[in-house]
Amino acid sequence: MTPRHSACFLQIRDNALRPVFADSGATFLFIREIHDDMGTATEPIVIETRQDFETALDEKGVVLVDFYADWCGPCKRMNPVLEEVAEETAATLAKVDVDSQQELAQEHEVRSVPTIKIFADGNEVERLVGVQKKEQLAEIIKKYN
Repeated sequence: MTPRHSACFLQIRDNALRPVFADSGATFLFIREIHDDMGTATEPIVIETRQDFETALDEKGVVLVDFYADWCGPCKRMNPVLEEVAEETAATLAKVDVDSQQELAQEHEVRSVPTIKIFADGNEVERLVGVQKKEQLAEIIKKYN
């Protein structure tokens, strides 16, 4: 017998963790369910549609958008740095795979990866290309909070 559910995620709703099941054919377009005490995402927002991107930018405060590629060595080095910065600051991290989201990457004039665009209250305020230091990112976030 085939199991009814192929995936289970935890969702915070009404201050309680609840399981969310997905059938094998379901696609989750936007998963952002775990929050820390500051109310920012502790897990990156995975951008899979234009709607996901717009929703991520609706976040209050600073949003780091990481345009990356799975095959990119510098992107792989930046990933833990970005996650640490998001955990240690009031910033939200959103990730855009440029291979699967080519249109979105072109719209945002991403020509090299990693490209990190920083948005404050929905407006682009900084654009960084290449590997960045954690301290530099934290300082930029502090400037816009």
